[in-house]
Amino acid sequence: MDTTQEPLVNGFYRQHDTGCVYRVISISRHIANELPLVIYCGAKENGDKSLARPLSSFLCDIITDGKREPRFAYLGMHTPAPEKTPTQ
Repeated sequence: MDTTQEPLVNGFYRQHDTGCVYRVISISRHIANELPLVIYCGAKENGDKSLARPLSSFLCDIITDGKREPRFAYLGMHTPAPEKTPTQ
C-alpha cells in the first residue's frame, strides 16, 4: 500500500498512548530515501521543538487492552484544550 495517499490533514491530533496534543505542520520527505515524514510540534502556542515521524507510523493503529485505536486521533483545526502537554 502506498502510504503517501493516506488522508492526513494539518490540524491537531491527540496521541493515544500519552494523551498529549500535537499540531501537524506538514508532510515532508527524507532527503536520502524519500520516506514520507509527518512534521509536527506540541500544541502550545509558544512552540515546542518540531518533531518528525514516518507517515506510516503516524497513521498506524495500536492495540491497548485489546482495543485497536489510531496512534494519533484527529481533533480538528482549532486548538483544543490539552489534557497533557509534551514534557520535552
